[in-house]
Amino acid sequence: MLTPLLTTLLVDLAGSAAMGRLMAVVGLPIMLGPILGPVIGGIVLEYASWRWIFYINVPIIILATILIAWKLPTFEAKNRQARFDVVGVTLLAAISSTIIYGIVQASTKGDFTNATTVAYVLAGIVLMVVYGVYAHFKGEHAILPIRLFTRKNFTAAMVGMVVGGVATNGAMLLLPLFFQNLRGDSVIVAGLSLIPQGVGMLVARPIVGKLIDRIGARYVTIVSLAITLVGTIPFAYFDGKTAYWLVAVILFVRGIGAGGILSPLMTDAFVGGDKRDSGAISVASRTFQNIGGAFGSAVIATIVAGYMTTHTSIAAGYQTGFAWTAGLSLLIIIPAAFLTNHLSKK
Repeated sequence: MLTPLLTTLLVDLAGSAAMGRLMAVVGLPIMLGPILGPVIGGIVLEYASWRWIFYINVPIIILATILIAWKLPTFEAKNRQARFDVVGVTLLAAISSTIIYGIVQASTKGDFTNATTVAYVLAGIVLMVVYGVYAHFKGEHAILPIRLFTRKNFTAAMVGMVVGGVATNGAMLLLPLFFQNLRGDSVIVAGLSLIPQGVGMLVARPIVGKLIDRIGARYVTIVSLAITLVGTIPFAYFDGKTAYWLVAVILFVRGIGAGGILSPLMTDAFVGGDKRDSGAISVASRTFQNIGGAFGSAVIATIVAGYMTTHTSIAAGYQTGFAWTAGLSLLIIIPAAFLTNHLSKK
């Protein structure tokens, strides 16, 4: 609930003219996650109970609550006659949770054809159809109006977020395991080893934001994908003896590319939309991003798990996972072709 609300308020305040830079600013604090998260998580797991992974949120939430009450301005309601779409929210929650659960079970069981995955994904698809019928009759009062999908760049952005989960979350899942299981590093060292990737994301974010506003989302996404591949393909050949400095350089390059994939997709979802739709677009973006993240992690985890059951080489298993990550990431080119392109207008 927090993320769509944050995005909606910022979009309403800034407007669509500087949407790319807005998303870059919003993403800067988020980029601290890949830098600090693995390190803090490693320290917690090394020296304290795993329960502190959750306890550590308590002081952060208290501080955030104080700052919100103190600093956040009061926003006027967009439509005081609007009513909470209980049925629509319930259906969207059911769709995302069933599909995500089914996909995650694929990684647990090692294949996508197991009964649990098939049943839950089919249930999610059926619920999507039900929501489509419901939203058609609900019209403008639905939490996610169907008419939004008539804009090709919005639909492309949603598809891109699902496919983009492979490029972002797939490798993110493998990298800590690469350092711990293949190189024998502790959780702290593994966390420290991932810092170059986070720094790359941090460096790329403001540049990506300006480029989105200047040339549109299409080529920013495609170039970011190319850079991500440069930072991913070498891992298909890395093993436990690869020099740390080389791994760090490649991770930095990968961070630059990965930091520019989701931002243009999220930004382009708002381009061409009405200000009254900002809330619905934020909800849609978050929903598809969550499904894409689970999809990307589950696909790569399933591939690696399946390989490990028939082969004994751990290194080859991770190399296979990174190779599939690079190959499947290429699918982003298809939705990217339908994103906005300001260069053609010049």
